[in-house]
Amino acid sequence: MDVPYPYADGLSRLQLLYRLPTAPSPRRLLLVPGRDPGGDVGAGWGTGEVTSVSPTELLRMATTRSSDFDAVALPGTLEPLPSRAQLANGELLAAAAELLAPDGVVVGHMAHGRALRRLARPSQWIGLAAAAFVADAILGPVEVCGALERAGLHTAEGFYVQPQVDSPMGLAPSDPQAARRHFLRDLRSTSHTRGVAGHYLRWAVARVGWGGSFQSQIFFWARKPC
Repeated sequence: MDVPYPYADGLSRLQLLYRLPTAPSPRRLLLVPGRDPGGDVGAGWGTGEVTSVSPTELLRMATTRSSDFDAVALPGTLEPLPSRAQLANGELLAAAAELLAPDGVVVGHMAHGRALRRLARPSQWIGLAAAAFVADAILGPVEVCGALERAGLHTAEGFYVQPQVDSPMGLAPSDPQAARRHFLRDLRSTSHTRGVAGHYLRWAVARVGWGGSFQSQIFFWARKPC
C-alpha cells in the first residue's frame, strides 16, 4: 500500500515555500503569475481569498485600489533583464508594495541571471555585460533585495532555490560567506552522487564563492512597513 507522504510532490513543496514568509496564511492574496510561474502556488493558500491578475492589471490596480492585500505573490513575474516589450521590474514591485496592507509581504521567485546554465548560451553573454547599464536588471539575490527596498519594502531576503523551483528541496543563503559554507557542506554530503571530475569542479567553484551559480532560480520576500 502506498503511503501518502505530505509534500511528496514538487508542487506541494513549492506551495509550502510560498507560505513560509506569510504564516499564518493571509486572508487576502494577490497572485500575479509571470511567463514561467512554476505551478499553481495560489492553490496552497487554504481558505483565504485569492485574486489572480496579470502584471499589466497589477499596475492598473495600484492606481485605483486601496492597500488591502495581506500578500502579493510574484511567481516568475520578474525578469533578470526585462526587454522593451516587458514591464519594468521596479514598476511591478512598486505596484505590489502599493497594494499591500501594513506588514503585508511580497513573495516570489525568478530566474537567476548569473546561473551557469544561462551563461552556457552565448546569446546571454551580451545581456549580462549590458546589465551593468540597466538600472532595472535583477541578476541575483543581492539585486532583488535592493529592488525590493527601493520599492519601499523592508527586511528583504533573497535565496538560491535548490535544486529547481518546480521541485524545491530547500533554500540556500545568499550572503557570500554563508553561501560558501552552505555549498561546500552540501558538496561533501552529495559527493557520492557525482564523478570525481564533476565533484572537484563544483568544489572549486564553491570554494571561490560562486556556488550559487549552479542554481537556476532565486526566491525572495520582503515586508511593507507598519
